[in-house]
Amino acid sequence: MNQITSNVLIIGSGQSALLIGEALRSGGVRVDFVPDLKTRFATCSEGSYLASSSDLVLFAVDADDTLESAVLLQRLLPKTTPVIALQQGIRRLTWAAQAAPRLQWIRCVMAFDPARLLQSGGATWERRKLYLNDVPQTRHWRPLIEQAGFEVTLCDDMLSVQWGHLLLQFNALFRLVSGLEFEQMLAMRAWRNRYARVLDEALWLLGATGIKPWNLLGVPWRMVPMMLRQNDGMLVGLVSRQLTGSDAGLVDLSGADEKSMELAIDATCGEIMRLAVGLGVDAPRTVDLAEQLMVIGRRQTDKRMEATTEW
Repeated sequence: MNQITSNVLIIGSGQSALLIGEALRSGGVRVDFVPDLKTRFATCSEGSYLASSSDLVLFAVDADDTLESAVLLQRLLPKTTPVIALQQGIRRLTWAAQAAPRLQWIRCVMAFDPARLLQSGGATWERRKLYLNDVPQTRHWRPLIEQAGFEVTLCDDMLSVQWGHLLLQFNALFRLVSGLEFEQMLAMRAWRNRYARVLDEALWLLGATGIKPWNLLGVPWRMVPMMLRQNDGMLVGLVSRQLTGSDAGLVDLSGADEKSMELAIDATCGEIMRLAVGLGVDAPRTVDLAEQLMVIGRRQTDKRMEATTEW
């Protein structure tokens, strides 16, 4: 296979971009890291040259900087440059694509937790699986991404994949709210029923909006609430294995402070609540879950402040 001449530009300091960027660099790809796009490129001609010579951009800026960074990036990059969005949630990519329509925005789902991989130095059993839009640019880059140690699946309907992955994140949210290991939580009927009701609400809203979430479990999503409600231990065990043993990694929120929790909620519960607003209906179960998560985030922040004061 011929070596692909390539220059990758990392915008932002998100853990996902750092992980993928370092992996590509170790595979021989030139990778430039720019943590703050506005500061570096707005005042530096070298930054403009760096952008204009880039063949691929990994976009992982802070959520609040999405629109401004996208607009600036479009001024610096050649038309149709591929930009892989590595931010949490679904709506931010839509905003970025609307703000910078001349770039080729690519949706991405990371079926692993970047933080866990970085902390372990890559020494973990977790598969490094990426789902990306199936477009000519990703077909071109796929060999180098796989050479860097990632399993790449190209999909025609990445929006569906993002929604399927979002539903899986309720696994991590309920684990945090319950204070239990996921298998222990599923062993308790009250928690199973509550989990099933939230999924019922989300699936109804998705169906009413015409969205079909990608099947990442090996069973259709519509069957999961039904399985959670069963008394039969065999069925409960099956859904437990499907939800905990899938290849779509879950983010660890156990130590998240108020700001981190707010971002995680916005990228999960927030997306569901926005569907409800668009339909003119309520999503009370999702709202209740989000409120409980914010309480946990505030407690974590208070604990850190107390620890700092004591120190």
